[in-house]
Amino acid sequence: MDSHAFGDDVDVLRYSAERSEIARFVPSGAGRVLDIGCGTGGFGVTIRSVDPGAELWGVEPVAEAADIASDRYDRVMTGFYPLDTEDLPNQAFGAVFMLDVLEHMVEPAEALRAARSLLAPGGVLVASIPNVRHFDVWWPLVRHGRWTYTETGLMDRTHLRWFTRSSIEELFDVTGWTVNSLEGINRTEPVGWKARFLARLGRRTEDMFVLQFAVTAVPAAP
Repeated sequence: MDSHAFGDDVDVLRYSAERSEIARFVPSGAGRVLDIGCGTGGFGVTIRSVDPGAELWGVEPVAEAADIASDRYDRVMTGFYPLDTEDLPNQAFGAVFMLDVLEHMVEPAEALRAARSLLAPGGVLVASIPNVRHFDVWWPLVRHGRWTYTETGLMDRTHLRWFTRSSIEELFDVTGWTVNSLEGINRTEPVGWKARFLARLGRRTEDMFVLQFAVTAVPAAP
């Protein structure tokens, strides 16, 4: 069974972003779309900017956020995915989104395996996942021995799992997905001479200055 690191003190407004940087990964004409961890439904604005006719479904564990999202989406289920979502129809969604949710799960592999059955033929899964290899995470760890949780961002106190590009590739592979694209998004500018030096090393260090990875994937062939 999967669970998530959310408590009663979670500020639902943290989960209201429209995520416009994901717009280019939204397929047009997907029909019915599922947003897992939809928060208050802000991402629905971005989906409908690409596909005005999309039928929006959401899953959200925080009841107050799900309440707000229900005014924006066609249907919202309150609960944890996949534990509380057995009623989701199989092969019914042209796109499934998991935007910054896998890192909050005890068993992200279980969630990815379960999502394969949700996609209609030709459907796509889109995920965004924080990058623990970012300079702002590993430099304090290497230099000062500091692994300090924060209220938001890469070191969000509710994160249970941590990912790099290579571990993302491995996770999707072992859970039965073929990755179509994997790229860094939300790049940050290097600050300080150490960061600027690393940034000049090119491809070997480019991942150190992206906050997240965007993944598009389809179920692997049998």
